[in-house]
Amino acid sequence: MSFFSGFFSKPEEKLTSFQVTKTPSFEEFKKILKDDGISDETIEDLFEKMTLMPLDSFLEKYPSKDSSKCQHIPTKPEWFYSCKNCCNEANYYCRPCFFDGKHIEKGHSFTMLENSIGRVCDCGGEGIKTEGYCTKHTKSNEKIKRELMNKIPSFVKKDVHIFFRYLLQYLQSISTLPPNKTISEELKEETILIGGWFIMISSISSSLVHMAAEEIASRVLDSPETGEFKLSEHKSLPYKIDLHTMSGSSGSDIQPFTSKGSNLLSFLFSNINSLHVLLPLVIIFYDNHQNFKLVVIEEFLKNYTNLFKTRDSISTDISIKMSTLYCGNNLISKFCTDYSKHNYLELVLRAHKNYYVPLLLPFYQTSNPEDIKKEVMLQTDLENFPKLMKVLHVAKYFAADEEKLDLFFELAGSYHQFTTLEYIDPSISTCKFLLNTEHYLVNTIRAVLTTLTEDKESKKLLESTIDIMAEKLVAKIMKLKKRKMTDRCGMMLEHADFFENFTYAEIPVHFPLFRILSAFLILSGMDPMDLKTKYYLTDVDVTEMVTTILLFRFCYVTYDVTTSTENITDISLMYDLHLLQVGLCLLGTKKFLLVFFNTLSSISHGNNSKVFVDNLSLLISTFQARATLSPNKTQVFYHLYQGAMSGLFFKVHFRSFDMILAGLTETDICEKYLDEFTTPGESEKQLLDPTNWKYYDRYYPYFSLNYRDLIGSNCLKKYKLYKESLGLPSNLNPLPPQLEQLPSQLSGVYSALNDQYLFQVIFIVLVAPLYPTFIGYENSIELQPVIKRLFSSVPNPPIVEFFYILTLSFKSFKEQFLSGLQDSEKLELQQSLQEYFKLDVQGKYTFKFQSTIKENAITHLLQVYNVDLGETNGKVMLSLLDLLLKFKDKISSHVHHTSSIDYVFDILYEFDSEIFKQFKTSISPVVVENTTTTPSPNVEDSLKELTIKDGDDEAKKDEVKVDVKVDVKVEEEEKETTTTEVPTKNCVICEKGEETGRLHSMAYIDLSSVVFQNSSQNSFYYAKDTKSDYDPRYQEFIETFFLTDIKPGSVQFVPYKDDPAAFFACYLFQRCPSTYISSCGHNVHKKCLDMYNRVNPPPANSLFNNTYKCAKVGCGRECDILIPLGKPDQSIDYKSSTNELFSTMCYFDFLALMEKENRYSIDKYLWKFVLQNIETLELKSRLTTLYNESEDDPEYYLMSEEEFQNELLTTSRLFNVVMTADVEPEPVLPIYDESTFFIDPFTSSSYSVFLAPTEHPVELLFKGLASYLFNVFLHYCIKEDIVPRESVDNPIIASKLILEEYNDLFFDDKGELKELDDELYLEFENQIHPYLRKLLIFNNLYKSESLKSPTTFDISLDLLSNFGECLKLLVKCDSLEVLFTKFVSKDYLELSLGFFMKKKKVSANISHIPQLYCTYPPPQQYDTLPQFFEMETSFATALEENTLAGNCVTCKKVSKMICLVCGAGICPTSTCKSGPITHLYSCESAPIGYYQQVSSPSLYVYLTKHSVFTRSFSTSVYLDKDGKKPFDLSDCNLTLSKNELKKLYINWMNHTNSEFLLKNKNK
Repeated sequence: MSFFSGFFSKPEEKLTSFQVTKTPSFEEFKKILKDDGISDETIEDLFEKMTLMPLDSFLEKYPSKDSSKCQHIPTKPEWFYSCKNCCNEANYYCRPCFFDGKHIEKGHSFTMLENSIGRVCDCGGEGIKTEGYCTKHTKSNEKIKRELMNKIPSFVKKDVHIFFRYLLQYLQSISTLPPNKTISEELKEETILIGGWFIMISSISSSLVHMAAEEIASRVLDSPETGEFKLSEHKSLPYKIDLHTMSGSSGSDIQPFTSKGSNLLSFLFSNINSLHVLLPLVIIFYDNHQNFKLVVIEEFLKNYTNLFKTRDSISTDISIKMSTLYCGNNLISKFCTDYSKHNYLELVLRAHKNYYVPLLLPFYQTSNPEDIKKEVMLQTDLENFPKLMKVLHVAKYFAADEEKLDLFFELAGSYHQFTTLEYIDPSISTCKFLLNTEHYLVNTIRAVLTTLTEDKESKKLLESTIDIMAEKLVAKIMKLKKRKMTDRCGMMLEHADFFENFTYAEIPVHFPLFRILSAFLILSGMDPMDLKTKYYLTDVDVTEMVTTILLFRFCYVTYDVTTSTENITDISLMYDLHLLQVGLCLLGTKKFLLVFFNTLSSISHGNNSKVFVDNLSLLISTFQARATLSPNKTQVFYHLYQGAMSGLFFKVHFRSFDMILAGLTETDICEKYLDEFTTPGESEKQLLDPTNWKYYDRYYPYFSLNYRDLIGSNCLKKYKLYKESLGLPSNLNPLPPQLEQLPSQLSGVYSALNDQYLFQVIFIVLVAPLYPTFIGYENSIELQPVIKRLFSSVPNPPIVEFFYILTLSFKSFKEQFLSGLQDSEKLELQQSLQEYFKLDVQGKYTFKFQSTIKENAITHLLQVYNVDLGETNGKVMLSLLDLLLKFKDKISSHVHHTSSIDYVFDILYEFDSEIFKQFKTSISPVVVENTTTTPSPNVEDSLKELTIKDGDDEAKKDEVKVDVKVDVKVEEEEKETTTTEVPTKNCVICEKGEETGRLHSMAYIDLSSVVFQNSSQNSFYYAKDTKSDYDPRYQEFIETFFLTDIKPGSVQFVPYKDDPAAFFACYLFQRCPSTYISSCGHNVHKKCLDMYNRVNPPPANSLFNNTYKCAKVGCGRECDILIPLGKPDQSIDYKSSTNELFSTMCYFDFLALMEKENRYSIDKYLWKFVLQNIETLELKSRLTTLYNESEDDPEYYLMSEEEFQNELLTTSRLFNVVMTADVEPEPVLPIYDESTFFIDPFTSSSYSVFLAPTEHPVELLFKGLASYLFNVFLHYCIKEDIVPRESVDNPIIASKLILEEYNDLFFDDKGELKELDDELYLEFENQIHPYLRKLLIFNNLYKSESLKSPTTFDISLDLLSNFGECLKLLVKCDSLEVLFTKFVSKDYLELSLGFFMKKKKVSANISHIPQLYCTYPPPQQYDTLPQFFEMETSFATALEENTLAGNCVTCKKVSKMICLVCGAGICPTSTCKSGPITHLYSCESAPIGYYQQVSSPSLYVYLTKHSVFTRSFSTSVYLDKDGKKPFDLSDCNLTLSKNELKKLYINWMNHTNSEFLLKNKNK
């Protein structure tokens, strides 16, 4: 029985119900989309209608999700990762795929970035190596995809194809737009919705993606099982649609696309507006189909010219998006050869030459912006060329294709047309764009030569390539348009004469052919002379090249952007200096100098000596340049030394040197080289070895224009200090640096330095200042009148520069000439010199040195000239040697030239000591002022001879002379130290004591996070504790009262003096900023300081007091307040000082709520400053083991004894002044207030002492101690559930049970005192110890300063750390049991419980909490200090965890930092309301913020001062296996260093102001 017979055996009535469902026609398909609206549901409903199965059924029946690319698209910014081992340049992983792939564990190198521009995860795609796929996408490969496709029946494939064809046809119809029309918002929304649906299916079915991609391309995209997919083998799709299905009528089979070409892809790339709309859809399939990529690139290149030539916003946007698809992967390299008839290299070169250059020329060659009719967008594919040339087969193809080489050099030559009618800022966007394309062109040649050189099998091709490139380069250079030249001075020179000004129209702004020539010569090693002898480059062409470079560097200087923070200029300067050397070698010394001074004389210097010297310095740089594209270690160090010598460079600043150190990355520079020769850490770099100053280059040319003068002047200052440290005069000009030898191809530079023509130029320059009537000399060079006129045009002729050139000449003579001189030649020259010195002046004039000896510096130095000094002085015979001796005779006015002159004579003496000893002995000794002691310009020069009148009546009669002593310092900045100086009693300015007026202690107030963090972390410890099994209601009370009622850091108004004291103690002291007042311990008279600050004005601070430096030489500690010392009295002077102190402190806390000019004191509030000083000092003087590397490490103090005593003294001084405040009597002291159970007992008791100084302080303090012990015991009862939780609301039962527990705990059956359990004893000791320490500190404040000895202390760190000693010293008992029963007797406990259980709750927020639980604050613990959040030991683990930090609530960027204090994710943007600076205050970690970078091991330290951000720097707490600090992701096998963490912690806890960390960050 057949399968079909079953159908025919059924009753007829049932057969009628069986009907084949008709699929919709295209018009019906389109109508459904229009009527129902575009949505996922509508599209999937159509899918079901077309394929006769729901989408879910298709996916279930023909699954291919596992073979799909991840395709994750973030809905908000998130971290994406690129693995250098697994990804192509433009491909990325999402977070789950990356960490699932175990890249870190495998030691791969990777980068992280914030994905905020719609990147998709490429895991499973061909942009990532198969072995780099995560476990979810391991099946994503072409073989598996093909196997899955083959499982789908043909009739199903046809249905799916037709569905996609209809859907794509609909997209085509709505995106077909007339020219200059944009798509409507409604249609744009439809394309987005359809695109979103395609994105969805791309992540769940590779089969659907494949079929949709084939429909877009209208061709089969299957790869053959053997071989690769070929574009030329076009195979049409077998699925055609009957005409009636498209239009409802019968007819022949047709395809739906009626546009140009036969497929949607061709239609799109030939219709730019439609392409712009649907390009995102194309990209979806591009990202998910390997062969579709090739088809897309082919279609793009087919239409490249049409898409490129308009360069409007739409075409440029398309180009940018397309370039991101193929940039950095191997696909485009296929199209750089014969793979396609549309060659990518040729298309890009032609498009730039034929379209870009003509479009951009008007921006340069018009002076009227209105003449520019069209806006041109800046985007180039030339950026890809250097990368492509690193691919061997592309480099070979390009080098062997002369047509493309011609096109390449034609494009480079076309840039030489870019001249202007007037000055153009070289940093504008168009100019920077063209400069970048210049670099791409140069780097392309670099890449070709480097790639061929590295391939041993390409040796012959390399040789032929060098020959062909040289030939074509010279040919193109010779064809360049020349400026008008005149035959004069024995050569062709621009213009008819010197001093004929050049116009801007004669100055190319871009000249890539020349810079390509430089790179070519450097890499090929070709002798520049071959350009003339073999390739026929003429002197005219060389002159043109040299003049062009000089004109640009004279007039435009650099291409540096004025707003850039880069401190190094771009590499084009190195090419230009190298070409000047090449020009010097090709033209010879005379012709080159003629060209140089012809150019220099033909531009305006505006009577500005500095501009003139800067331009002249190019000549020095021509002699000294060492151009290289593969720098060795010595060359790298030479450049980096220049930055370190300035003392301005932090580690991060050296990164800019990658601009000129070709082939080196920022990481190479900062991590590989810096630490070898500079001080460690992130701070200002200093040379470790002072002898490295021999590399100092005063005329170093590569600093950017923005920073050149600043860096140069600081280098010179540091150099002078270095000379002083050697006991040498500091005002001598630096000598040339030690440099590597030039390559033999540039030996002409050395020849020039020993050329007589150059020495005559030097002679002309140096004779003028010695002989003002100098007119000329017999047989002078052509440049003699030019130089005389040129140098007379500036106020200060550059004599220093020509002394420098002279030393360069003799340096070259010594290193190059003498080293190659044979003994016989040396003897011959010495004999000739002996004959010379036997002659008289007239004889020397005609003397000819031995002809067998080539020209050299000595013979030129001795050359005598018949010099005309005018009618009055006549003619004299002078040599350059005579001029040097004359300068020596006038040494007092030319002392700075001594180093150059001595250098020359030292070399002469070294050559022949017998001949030149006469000059050694006859030269007058240099008399220079003693410079080993340098008066400080800020102190000595300003205050010396000033007189200060004291305010005291008796002292007013006398004047006190300010005698400032200045210490001798070798270094400009004294070495920072953490050691605190012993406090001085006298004024550090006048060195007088109290006999001339009241002294004041210079102090500093700033934020301190210690107290707040301790309170906050302690409260949250109890509120979140899960180990102790607290009643949740008690934990709720702690959290609610702390956050909702106290609201730390939330002060919103200035308190009134009538506000109750309990309000201050309970709320205000905790709501206001946490502060700390410190001092260096140095004292001043106020009038001395006022006078000092008038002549040394501190920088203005609009937010707070002006901060000034301590006036004691060698201290420099920041200060902003003065604490009056001595016995308080009622004098106006004392009252004025205290009022200024009080109002300033209050203004600091209420800065946003007070007017600076009308600030005032809130006397009742002043105790807060003393209180927080005591609390802070108690915390940071503890003994701890926090962040020890191991349990065996000993305990350590957070501060030294000396620091502790100094800060204790400062707090005592503050206490003495604050206690004089005129506070009104309080009706109820805080310690007796009904809210006392919600106030810290130390706060309430010490505040009561301040408010009622007439009462006995001991009674008030011990009342506070009793209250604290009561709280400790009460907390113990809560913790141990002494009162059952169901009974805590019953005050009678609760009190009864607590009293019983007290008896059981401290007394035996006989009523005798018994010992506590050891564990409980330690628990109580831990909670009580901090309180006793604060009492001892408070007690110490009462003692007069005169009774305190600087060597024997009443309290010390060791004493305070010993609990037993604290007990004995304070309450004269030796056990906790005695302490409790002494201060918390049974009667006291019962009475206190009665008050406690009946107390009034201070807030409605806690009304539902049982009375028993309403006690605040919970006890502190001695062994618990505020600390950082717990960091992962492994950096790899930390990296994975920290990437889950989320997004900024304000700007939605990913959190790129983790706060070390609170552990929160932080937005990296400083200006963001949720950025690192704002977070400093919201998390109360100011003035120091520690932020661990998410994407690197770097930890950033942010510093503020008076609520103003000052600076930041980076360090690291994760170290590699060698114990070094990495700052990138090159190695993630890093371990948390507790030692580094401890350093940060000590600084955080113990900073006395925000400068403390800067002094200690490298220790």
